[in-house]
Amino acid sequence: MERTRWSHDWELILGGVALLAIGLVCLFFPNPTLVVLAILCGAGFLAAGVAHIALWVRTRDLIGFAGWTLAYGIIDAIVGLVFVIHPALTSVVLPWVAGALVLVLGVFEAVASFNVRSLGFRMWGWPLASGIVSILIGILFFNVPEIFAILLGLAAVMQGISLIVYGTVSSRESDIIDL
Repeated sequence: MERTRWSHDWELILGGVALLAIGLVCLFFPNPTLVVLAILCGAGFLAAGVAHIALWVRTRDLIGFAGWTLAYGIIDAIVGLVFVIHPALTSVVLPWVAGALVLVLGVFEAVASFNVRSLGFRMWGWPLASGIVSILIGILFFNVPEIFAILLGLAAVMQGISLIVYGTVSSRESDIIDL
């Protein structure tokens, strides 16, 4: 089956747009209650988890590190569901839970960037930069929980942009592999 030159990975793009929107809401309105942030954060994690699982389904036979994508997608989806179902409970520990997840995401993304580079993909610099920024934001979640909404917004914007970039570039990159 022939792929068109302009095809995109719409699951990643839609997940990215959702995370980007949630991140912008957190940045521009940092004063909502933590319960609302827990619900928004849960929706974002759930969207990212679904997007990562969809990516895994599509790429599991193409690349050797796809298991990391599935693992991260499952973790995101589970955490997202817990946040949405129990927002009052999770709002108490939200800065630390989110910090741990963003830190893990950053490590996964940085490691994956080197795997992507070794496979010959040209777009390995963005996941490395995104991973480093995510690691720094995750550390700040632990050290400065008072600015949680702003840090959460930055993390969601960064991951939203990453998913959009991956969704728009993934088809072109996979076409290169098919050659």
